[in-house]
Formats: sequence, structure tokens, C-alpha cells
Amino acid sequence: MKLTENQIEQFTLGLFASLGYQHIQGIDLAPNREHQERENYSDDGKKRGVIIRTLRVFVSRRLWRRFKSISLS
Repeated sequence: MKLTENQIEQFTLGLFASLGYQHIQGIDLAPNREHQERENYSDDGKKRGVIIRTLRVFVSRRLWRRFKSISLS
């Protein structure tokens, strides 16, 4: 079975949604947008980096458990 990039992306977005995450377009994370991640473009995001590293470990464990439970047959 051949997998396309779109299939993998949709599968991954579905996994995140099943864990309670919401999909947000990248442009909406820019300063002065609805879901901004920083105050301005010169913000170095150091605080955000610590949070992301912490969440990455947590999410990776949850996704791995979910991934292992999926049957491809």
C-alpha cells in the first residue's frame, strides 16, 4: 500500500484531534493574529521553547501509545 504525504498528514491531524488538540493554521500564530504565539517578530520565543520541549515529550508518549494500538490490516 502506497501512502501519500496528505494521507500521513490527515492521519496525524486526526491523532492530535483525538488527544484534544485543535488544528490552527500557521499564519494565525503570527503577531497580531487570533492565536498569536509571540508579541512581535523580534520576540525570540525562549519561554515558548521550554514549553514546547516539555510538551513534545508528553505528546510523543501519548502518540506512540496510540500509534501502537492501530491495526493497518
